[in-house]
Amino acid sequence: GVSEVMYSHPEDLAFRVSDETPVDVSSVLKKNKVDILINYLPVGSQKATEFYALECIKAKVAFLNCIPVFIASNPVWEKKFIDAGLPLIGDDMKSQFGASILSQMLQELAFSRGHKVKCHIQRNIGGNTDFLNMIDEKRLQSKKISKENVIKAQDRINNVNTDSFLHAGPSEYISYHKDNKIANFHLELEGFMGSPVVLDAQLSVIDSPNSAGVVIDAIRYLMVAIEMGIVGSLRGPSAFTQKTPPAQMHYSDTIKECDALSDRKLTEFTKMQTKKYNPEEIIKLYPSHNTQ
Repeated sequence: GVSEVMYSHPEDLAFRVSDETPVDVSSVLKKNKVDILINYLPVGSQKATEFYALECIKAKVAFLNCIPVFIASNPVWEKKFIDAGLPLIGDDMKSQFGASILSQMLQELAFSRGHKVKCHIQRNIGGNTDFLNMIDEKRLQSKKISKENVIKAQDRINNVNTDSFLHAGPSEYISYHKDNKIANFHLELEGFMGSPVVLDAQLSVIDSPNSAGVVIDAIRYLMVAIEMGIVGSLRGPSAFTQKTPPAQMHYSDTIKECDALSDRKLTEFTKMQTKKYNPEEIIKLYPSHNTQ
């Protein structure tokens, strides 16, 4: 869970391995009657995330996976939660008004207005421990996949075959920025009769609260799913709150799914999820929306 790069930076700016005595996680979850475990381990914590996911299954606790380790979007892992009768949301939190949701909406807007996207570049700079952790390039592979999934998904959903250039990912750690995240966007579009459109934009946000509001939404959706007996990966809430959900959707469709769950109404997805099911059955509903 902790990259070696952390030890070359001051303790007040970096993660350290705790010296507390390890506990039996599933026993602690049961003892404290925990409803949901939120996974916000550092990016790249593959083994640690899988460990906590299994402990949730043992303890019968719902799982909210906020980092780019693919659990909710992986049918093999989803089946484990289905068999345990548990809901989960994932993977990789998409902030309330952050770079990923803005990239998604720009891509949606371009397609809906009849434009070809020739190039979509998103670069991110920040100074918190998330960005420090991602100095270690070995931990970045899943993050880059997850951030680019948000943009690529719109091609699949809209049945657009494009050879456009795409780049999205963390670019630089600058400690001075602290929790301020700065994202730059460069899009090159082709409109009517091949006319060029170029968009350059910059977004500056405070990273932690920008993410926290969406986490609270995801917690509420999971609690309603528990109340209604819905199991497996929640498609709508995952697409609304995460970069790599089990099914990518248009933004308007995510709102419909989330509103229905808030109103305790079942949809085409959630009707299937009130009993044990094979994830492949849901994938067949919208094959172009499937993440994996």
